[in-house]
Amino acid sequence: MCRVWEVRRARTHSGGTQQLFRNRPAGQQSAHEGRPGGAQAAGAPAYNVQIGTEGQFVVGYSLHQQADDTSCFIPHMQQQQFPQGKQFKNVSGDAGYGSEENYAYLEKHGMGNYLKYNTFHQEQHPPRKPELLEKMRFKSTCFPYDQDKDQFVCPAHHRMVYIETKPYQSKNGFLSERRVYECLECAACPLKPKCTKAKGNRQMQVGFELRRYRQQAKDNLLSEQGMACVNYKH
Repeated sequence: MCRVWEVRRARTHSGGTQQLFRNRPAGQQSAHEGRPGGAQAAGAPAYNVQIGTEGQFVVGYSLHQQADDTSCFIPHMQQQQFPQGKQFKNVSGDAGYGSEENYAYLEKHGMGNYLKYNTFHQEQHPPRKPELLEKMRFKSTCFPYDQDKDQFVCPAHHRMVYIETKPYQSKNGFLSERRVYECLECAACPLKPKCTKAKGNRQMQVGFELRRYRQQAKDNLLSEQGMACVNYKH
């Protein structure tokens, strides 16, 4: 039997996100009060509740002041207490947790990576409308990569060559790097209006380590074990 620790944002019985609001001055609105469609009020103080489940049982929780789930993942994992020498074997979560920092944390601690990423759903269900398919052609993640020459190929079959490597730091301070590629033939390209809004050539930044982590997550999620262990939703 496969055992997976699944991280998720806590939810109420009605399906809405559960948030515990601090005491606030009289007349101050909460994030969902008095707004059409429950739109969130900017700057409203609230807590983000994270829970960990195994076999549909809640076995851990944590409270955070960060609004985004990505930033809560590592602190949540660090707060879970286990007997010495014990840890999670596999960890799953939705696309809100799939960052390079969180993937690196799983790898460092020897945990199975079943965290989805922001384009995972789209990859499994590509659009059928011709106009959407045409638009997808120009996404950098769809450009073929020539590993021998270290170049990407754009929809016009032009080469995007390596320019430089830049350091990249997340808002949580996690350091990684991005390789910058540029197409040198954009000026006369008839596809440029569809490809980029830049006045000059199109550039793109690629994090190969992030791509590796995403491929690892994808392989795990679509494996026989992944389909059996994780609450896989298309």
